[in-house]
Amino acid sequence: MKKRKAWILACSTILTTTCLSDAATTFLGSIDSDFSNAGNWDNGTPTGSNNGTIENGNTADLGSAYSIGTGRLDVGANGTSGTLNINNGGTLSTANGTPGIFVGSGAGSVGTINVNSGGTLSVLGAGADLFLGDSSGGQGFVNVSTGGTLDARKALEIINGKLFFEAGSAYAANRPQDELVVDNNGILGFATSGTSITTIASTLNALELGSTSTLHMELGGAYNVGDTWTIITGIDAFTGVSGGDGTGVFGNVLDPNNSGHQFTVHYGTGLAASGEVVVELVAVPEPSSSALIGLGGIAMILRRRR
Repeated sequence: MKKRKAWILACSTILTTTCLSDAATTFLGSIDSDFSNAGNWDNGTPTGSNNGTIENGNTADLGSAYSIGTGRLDVGANGTSGTLNINNGGTLSTANGTPGIFVGSGAGSVGTINVNSGGTLSVLGAGADLFLGDSSGGQGFVNVSTGGTLDARKALEIINGKLFFEAGSAYAANRPQDELVVDNNGILGFATSGTSITTIASTLNALELGSTSTLHMELGGAYNVGDTWTIITGIDAFTGVSGGDGTGVFGNVLDPNNSGHQFTVHYGTGLAASGEVVVELVAVPEPSSSALIGLGGIAMILRRRR
């Protein structure tokens, strides 16, 4: 179920805890960095009746299966930073009726979730949405490493921050099922290995893209002009952001590591089948003049040796 932006703003302009239910717990790391160790929290581990917050610069590590049930989890809140590392063997999951997972909630907050190799973030159940950043200035970052898996089954909203998939990461099939939003300060990023890329195979009601939303394509391995990558499938509609702006296309498309790479994005037409987003590489950097001179010099030396 989609959360309205006004609701997010209301929750973020007051202390985050006022939007939580009657019980709450904060990660202190008093013993170690283990997320599942009750002694590291000021009121026990998060549960359906005990919402959790990781803030004040603390980092929690999860290396086992853990469910917060119908509870809410904030990573980075109340104007501070927080980090959650989901490591090999670790799975963080939610259940029906949860408010969701909020990464960077509230002005000045910065939240980061790293889904490392062998780790899984599963945001499951009715109402279980994943939010990166918010409209009051919170920033959220979710990085899915090679061998890591994201399974966000309902709405996924990149409001102010970045969702990034390394080559060899995974997005669980047929997720998300509501809408994928990349707002004006949001970035959706992919790293490639040749023509291989992580694909968000979804059953989306809509792909909502703000007018200045950004797509990062970080190319790696061997690639050529004309290569294509399918980044999203299963989209019912391409639209602007509900309550915001945009026309259903990314405002910026670039390789942050190489400004010479140029792309064309196909939204359900052209090289893309219905409901798909396909990215086409249309230009690569020309060799520099110094590089060409160097190659010419090498060629002359080789000729003289014959």
